[in-house]
Amino acid sequence: MKKKGNQWIIKIGSVAFFCLLLLTFPIRLSATMTLAKEGEIYTCTLHPEYAHPVTGEIEDAGGESGRTTGQGMIESALKSEGMMEKTSEGKYYLTFRMSLLDYTKDHSFEVQKWGEDSWTKADNTQTAKGTDSNGATADMRIQIPSQKCVIRGRMYVEAMGREVIFYFYPDNLKKGKPSDMEAKIVTKESAKSSGKEEKEPAATPHKESKQKSKQDSKEEGKQEKTEKTDKVDKTGETESDPAQEEIETSDGLSLSTESQESDTASDLTSEDEQQNSLSESSSEIRSVLQWIVILTVSITVSGLILMMVAAFLVKYFLDNRWKWFDDETDD
Repeated sequence: MKKKGNQWIIKIGSVAFFCLLLLTFPIRLSATMTLAKEGEIYTCTLHPEYAHPVTGEIEDAGGESGRTTGQGMIESALKSEGMMEKTSEGKYYLTFRMSLLDYTKDHSFEVQKWGEDSWTKADNTQTAKGTDSNGATADMRIQIPSQKCVIRGRMYVEAMGREVIFYFYPDNLKKGKPSDMEAKIVTKESAKSSGKEEKEPAATPHKESKQKSKQDSKEEGKQEKTEKTDKVDKTGETESDPAQEEIETSDGLSLSTESQESDTASDLTSEDEQQNSLSESSSEIRSVLQWIVILTVSITVSGLILMMVAAFLVKYFLDNRWKWFDDETDD
């Protein structure tokens, strides 16, 4: 009788283990489905810096005296070409290649938006391994807050016996991924991507200088006009000169046309921004609906499996209850 009881326990345990495997299958399926994201992929240029690119601060123990040595080592450790993945949900992921892995270890990274003070820890995921003229390499991926950001890196250099702190930032985004890197987050390009380069935020020193140069050129043009009118007044020409009136009229028309063109351009820009915001909101809604569908299917499948298992156990017990009880009475 004990032998039959042990066999019954083994059968029930096997059935329960099989049910657990079936229950975890929908969860694994939903996790796999959520990894496939739509978005855009860009090739970007990475700029390694020994000092903070915005503030000029040096946090490394080498200080100002070690700038030349540190800058050369960082340029050798970080490759200049990277890959940026932007999902339809508005999240950014940066993949970069670190070299000198035979001489460095314990790499860690923090990120901040361009111009901000606080840092956020960024977990790095190794996506590929390789070699170059400096030894072993590894492709690492981190999540960044925006396309215009600063990354602070730390690595332990065995030859120096200490940790080195450095910085880098991406720019010069171009549509398409590097030939030697594989995109892991964005597995499907968004239909709205037009193949144009990604626009950088307006708050950059280069664009400020361009705006200043435009303002300076306008001021110079105004000064030239005032000088011309002064010369005309000095030579004794009357203000009601027909030629002068024609010139002033043409100048007024050109200025009004420029203002209309600028207004039209601003209207088009605002329309593009509205379309982008609408597309992003629609993609967020679509992702939420996908999650709801996945969870609904998972719960339904799990419930059906549990009902089938319960029915099987009840039927198995009813079919064998008299046999087990008869064996006990015989004993």
